[in-house]
Amino acid sequence: LVEEPLPFAARRKIAKDETGLWNPEAPKLLINDTYQTLWHTSKSVKEFPVPRVQVFAVMRTDKPHQTPKHQAMTELYFDMVGDHLTEELYLPGVAGYSFSMGSSDAGFTAGLQGYSQGCVSFLSEALKNVKSPPLNPQRFGSIKEETERAYENFYQSQPYEQASFMMSRILNPDAFSIESLQEALKSTTLKDVEAFIPQVLNSQWSLESLVHGNVDASVAKELTQLFRQTLQGSVTEENSIVA
Repeated sequence: LVEEPLPFAARRKIAKDETGLWNPEAPKLLINDTYQTLWHTSKSVKEFPVPRVQVFAVMRTDKPHQTPKHQAMTELYFDMVGDHLTEELYLPGVAGYSFSMGSSDAGFTAGLQGYSQGCVSFLSEALKNVKSPPLNPQRFGSIKEETERAYENFYQSQPYEQASFMMSRILNPDAFSIESLQEALKSTTLKDVEAFIPQVLNSQWSLESLVHGNVDASVAKELTQLFRQTLQGSVTEENSIVA
């Protein structure tokens, strides 16, 4: 047992403001409707002296996890997208921007970090690459083979990794077994993925997001609108604004 508190453990979880007092200000809810929930924190230069922004987004849909094959195709697709983004977003990465997107139990997750001034154009470019990446047959074969090998070797992985997976299945009873994913992967082709992904991106999903940094409410809304505009090519009806 640890008798003394760890020396690096945080005693307080809320930052101080300019007066030296603990500031418990929470993010503001800008949009809350059927299609979208948007939380926003805007920091002044005095509070946050770096002109940067962070975006965290979850697109909630059950489409990628309705069957083991759906999940296999979704994971293969985002592995290929990740490869493509590494190349296409190399120069923005050198300039201080980063973007990632993948599948999760909730549907999809995405994250962006970068400078406030160019964040809208950067996110737009990143999402265009997610929607229409070049899917190379040779690279697909390599990624599929790597995934098959990972499934085959799962039960030789570290005990904590197996325990973590089993815990996730307990918390999510609908999660698929390694064996079912392995079987679904065997019959999955590149043509299957190419036909399936547009159905996923155009399915009904709700967007939950947090925009944090040196951007005002209008830019926060513009950033989150890009997800639906770019991935689905549509805009929802006028959102309900919460004062």
